[in-house]
Amino acid sequence: MHPRRLIRARREACKSVESYESYSHKVLKLVHSDTGVSKKGMSITNSFINDIFGHIADEAGKLATLIIKENFRKPADSCWQENSQISSHLK
Repeated sequence: MHPRRLIRARREACKSVESYESYSHKVLKLVHSDTGVSKKGMSITNSFINDIFGHIADEAGKLATLIIKENFRKPADSCWQENSQISSHLK
């Protein structure tokens, strides 16, 4: 095998997987200092956190799309009037 291919294969093998194990362990120790968790339990916790983050990201994307649509629906004059009314109240 060519040396460059060996280096590439080693890099691909060493890539780390995103995990929240250290954070979960720290929180567990803060809450229950005398309790441990098994590898399977940590795997389930990691999957749960990934799932929750996925749901949060989906909702954030939907909200951002909704906000953009609402901003495009407003006529430019109404935005100008709202800003001028605010500035007249500040004087």
